[in-house]
Amino acid sequence: MSTERHEQLQDCLQVVEFFAETMDENDRTLIQIAHENLDVQRLQTIPGIGYLSGLMLVAELGDITRFKSARHVASYVGLVPRLYASADTTRLGRITKQGPGHLRRILVQDAWVAVRVSKAFRQKYNSILKRKGKKTAIVAIARMMAEIVYHVLKDKTEFDEKKMTLG
Repeated sequence: MSTERHEQLQDCLQVVEFFAETMDENDRTLIQIAHENLDVQRLQTIPGIGYLSGLMLVAELGDITRFKSARHVASYVGLVPRLYASADTTRLGRITKQGPGHLRRILVQDAWVAVRVSKAFRQKYNSILKRKGKKTAIVAIARMMAEIVYHVLKDKTEFDEKKMTLG
């Protein structure tokens, strides 16, 4: 290998190392912030939600009392069906996708984890899966998680899987 290429490679490796160190430092900072925030700690009791998801939810939702109900949180995130209504006919469509897309995506990713690690979430997912399919089922779990987030933050309690209704 020529000396010039070797120097270019060394420069590139230094840049990669710099960014890796910066990311590690940012991760440590975020973990510290998450450990100091009681709301994030409460959210982490919900299966599938980690420190980064918890931080995003707390930052994006802000003061939870601004929402009247858990349904309003699900609507804010865009995880509710679109309503088509005309005269006596009403039909529900796909989700609205209103609100912050990154929050919707993180909730769907968290829902996949919740389905893997929690028996209650897995049962609910399998129940919906039989009727509606994989994508609809996981979005329903994500919506359920958004509503659980509302209750955890509003009531300032930890999530209790035993209280989860599977209806």
